[in-house]
Amino acid sequence: MITVLVGVVIFILVLSLVIIVAREPGPSAGDVAVSYEAAWSRLDFKTLWVLSGEELRDRMSLDDYIVAKSAAYASTPLTQPPSTIEIVSLTIEDDYAVAHTSVALTVGAQATNEIELARRRGRWLVVAYRLISSGRTV
Repeated sequence: MITVLVGVVIFILVLSLVIIVAREPGPSAGDVAVSYEAAWSRLDFKTLWVLSGEELRDRMSLDDYIVAKSAAYASTPLTQPPSTIEIVSLTIEDDYAVAHTSVALTVGAQATNEIELARRRGRWLVVAYRLISSGRTV
């Protein structure tokens, strides 16, 4: 009798855990946009590929993407990491979002970017990335 009771309790706990995990929405569109900016600042191509939709993966596998992007940016020195990455505005309509970000470097450079995201299979992915402006702050 006690074995049956313990089995039922374990089953209910496991079922509850599965339901909780399945309902977890994952990172928000804003969180993904900030993570994407941070990955660019580190030239972290694996993270960029993971956060990107098919539109930005250039039809490449993860390994091919890392090799191609590493070669393309080999002569680009890494500057200091950004001192701040902020969401200036975020508009979400159903499964589509547009984030405008501000990236400030400790050396005084500033960039404003537009990041388009789409929610696919329950998670936000970056589908377009554009530099709006860059320059030095005074």
